[in-house]
Amino acid sequence: MGLIDAVWIGGLPGLADAVGACALLALPYILLFLFGKGGAGDAKLMGAIGTWVGLADGVAVLVCVSVTGGILAVAKIVAQRPSGVVWINAIVRLYVLMRTLVSYLIYHKEDRKEQDVAGQIAAAQWLTGLSIPYGVAIFVGVCIAGGYALLCK
Repeated sequence: MGLIDAVWIGGLPGLADAVGACALLALPYILLFLFGKGGAGDAKLMGAIGTWVGLADGVAVLVCVSVTGGILAVAKIVAQRPSGVVWINAIVRLYVLMRTLVSYLIYHKEDRKEQDVAGQIAAAQWLTGLSIPYGVAIFVGVCIAGGYALLCK
């Protein structure tokens, strides 16, 4: 419906704007899904939101959702009062993600890439996970971005 609305209101330029916003907003959640840290529903939701809001407001939505997600993650860590293991876990997971991305970009051979990714995933499986409620972050972030857009327009 967002794409139809974009064509109805903006023609082909509106469609291009909606598709670009869909890709921009969905990309981080697609990456989370591919690395097994999120659901595909989050990616579809953010893509759908992108088609409705367009690129200009989509950047604001993505920033608000990202900041909200970071705040929720820190609040969850503080609320659980974990030992230093959770902080080390977060740093190691970020390192594993970055190394996987770099390996993917450097090594284009499938066998090398699969071995490298499989080894990194196996090495990280002993770490305890910390789930973040993405749905809450998306809802709150979109509400903040929408409120900001209403106040500024």
